[in-house]
Amino acid sequence: MSENIKFKLQEHVPKIILGGLGLIFGVTYLKGKLIECKERGHLNNLRAKKQKEREEKLFALEKKYPSGPESATIVSLPFEVLVSKLQKRELSAQQVLEAYVAKAIAVTRDFNCVTEFVRACFDQAKDLDSLKSPKGPLHGIPICIKEDHDVDGMDTTLDCAGYTGVTGIMASEATTLSAVYRVAVTDATQNEYDPLTVPIPWNAQIFESKRPLRIGYYTSLPVFPAMGDTPDTVLKAKTALEALGHTVVPFEMPDPWRMVSVFATLATADGGNMIYKKLKYDEISRAAEKFKLGRSLLSSLRLKLSSLFIKKLPFSGDPTAQRSEVLWEYLYEQRKIKYEMIDKMKIQKLDLILAPVFPFPATRIEDSDKFFGGVCYTCIYNLLDFPAGVIPFGIETCSKIEPLDDQDDYFLKLAKEGIKSAKGMPIGVQVIGKPFKEEMMMDRTNKKEHEPHDGYQYLEVTVRHGITPNVVFSTVQFSNKV
Repeated sequence: MSENIKFKLQEHVPKIILGGLGLIFGVTYLKGKLIECKERGHLNNLRAKKQKEREEKLFALEKKYPSGPESATIVSLPFEVLVSKLQKRELSAQQVLEAYVAKAIAVTRDFNCVTEFVRACFDQAKDLDSLKSPKGPLHGIPICIKEDHDVDGMDTTLDCAGYTGVTGIMASEATTLSAVYRVAVTDATQNEYDPLTVPIPWNAQIFESKRPLRIGYYTSLPVFPAMGDTPDTVLKAKTALEALGHTVVPFEMPDPWRMVSVFATLATADGGNMIYKKLKYDEISRAAEKFKLGRSLLSSLRLKLSSLFIKKLPFSGDPTAQRSEVLWEYLYEQRKIKYEMIDKMKIQKLDLILAPVFPFPATRIEDSDKFFGGVCYTCIYNLLDFPAGVIPFGIETCSKIEPLDDQDDYFLKLAKEGIKSAKGMPIGVQVIGKPFKEEMMMDRTNKKEHEPHDGYQYLEVTVRHGITPNVVFSTVQFSNKV
């Protein structure tokens, strides 16, 4: 009898174990879902609360600082004129701040681009006006700060301020950038506030040099071929530079596939853990969903299945880099690639490189999350840590789309179809310099800046000034100097 019971128990042991494991899995899954629902609910409530507070603040500021002829005149002043008027006390810091706040509110009503205003700025403007003399060369100039930077008492997007690297500056005119950077690096001002930046002084000799430059160029990368009018826009910029006396020669990137692979691997070396933890319960766009892929069984299966039908994207990275010894290999590879690029520029005696910014100017918004691979044109210079900037120089006509060979590639087909919606949109070209040679891209000039398509002189100014007006699409990367 006892042997019979023992036999039956042995017969049911696997079922009991499987049942127990299933119960544990089910309880764990339900617990995770309950936590997820709780966190999502908390974030949704917090988001609604913050949005309500934001709208109330915007409405109050809109009422307090209405846009009018006086504020419109102030925001239309060229940078150098605004600086002069603030220095001479013809305008007060409060007047300028209030004018720009009014303009920012009007713009954010259309584009939802301002998260909130820095509360301390109004008191700071008042303090500046109480001084007997201007505090410095940029006295009273208002600025905007990207919300991933830490500001005392303000929320920081994703709490990722420590991952932003060296802050880059963008402005509506190239001359503004050269003026601001001159102030930032003179007397190691930036290094005083950020000891991680290199305290190299402003190089006036390079900045004031008028010698013709030798520039390399390429019109496309095989990782994601440029299409439409983008390649021709680079060639037009090449012609413009040659007309100004510069020498422009073809430049072949040393293995862009390898560069993109190393970038993607280093960007996801933690397996996406940090970003996943920040995003896993949040409401995110479809483009940001890529950062969560592979973090669950279902998403892993989805990736595997999709790879059977669609060519693998070049931004998947190497998951083995989560191991320290593999990560060190990739860090060495990054350094090796940087010197290969520098050596190649030395051999061709190049000062700068001219290139596309993105494969096309724009696509349909519903497809935008599928073209992350297009950042291969800019992420390479993040990997290399080369200074780079963007200028608008062409217009998409949609006249060169049909002849494009899409190679029966899903993403190229989708881009080829989507680019038809971009007719009339501006196309940017990218100008890249060597590390610590920002001044070469910021030649001093007092010439009036032209509109993006008003002659060749515009390109002359913007090439020498680096990051430039009216950025169409850019990933701005500065070397550790500024």
